[in-house]
Amino acid sequence: ERTPYVVGLESDAKVLVSPVIIRGKYAGAMVMFFKNTEVTNQHLELLLLANEVLTEIILKIPMYKYIRGNMNEGILMDLIEGRDKENADFKSWVLESELNTSDNLCVMVSEQDDAKLYQEVIKDSLRDDLYHVFPKSHAIFYGNQMVVLCMDLKKAKTEQGMSRLKSFIDKHALRIGMSDFFQGIENFQSYYFQAGAAIRIGSMIHDQKRFFSYGDYKFFHLLEQLSSDGKNNLKDFVYSGLLTLEKYDRQHQSELFDTLKTLIDY
Repeated sequence: ERTPYVVGLESDAKVLVSPVIIRGKYAGAMVMFFKNTEVTNQHLELLLLANEVLTEIILKIPMYKYIRGNMNEGILMDLIEGRDKENADFKSWVLESELNTSDNLCVMVSEQDDAKLYQEVIKDSLRDDLYHVFPKSHAIFYGNQMVVLCMDLKKAKTEQGMSRLKSFIDKHALRIGMSDFFQGIENFQSYYFQAGAAIRIGSMIHDQKRFFSYGDYKFFHLLEQLSSDGKNNLKDFVYSGLLTLEKYDRQHQSELFDTLKTLIDY
């Protein structure tokens, strides 16, 4: 809560503290120092008012994105646009955020039938509804998309959870693409591209569907990449377990990858 409270210092001075709460999460605190002055109700009211003004500023001005509370959104935006690779401080920001996890991650990208529907007045409502479906998730709006990082989704994939997802999709007239599962938040951008490809390719093949899993369209995405003029990284289409095995061999001078190949060949 933002309600101010008094903290005594080792000296005779006092500090009036009012926590800054952004979207239900602690983002920092405003403090008022007192020396040889009594704390009155007027001071409490002034600090609380200043707190409310500061909260509105943080929510509206992009330069504050890395204040704790908006940190998650700023980090996801930088991951999408690849700025994390240019910034030496990025890893420390991730460590301080709620995104500091590496297990059971996946990316969902949602698009609405009418892009104009993504107006500021309904974004919070859309985000709140999403959190009921995927409690361990973080969402940002990027162009005409809502981009979602889901955590521990495998555990939540119950029939009831999928039913809630269907209701969510129907209620907001959404199309949703879901990436493969992955580990390590630093890989977010690649799996964001997967989720986007799932919607793009899935909508062309199944125009009546609303939910597209990348695994169902990976082969078509591979063909699309091979036929494009750009530089293709075919490793993006290799099963992640094989890459893990290859990395292990490099680090330990072992031959597990060759052993597996021999087993398959014979």
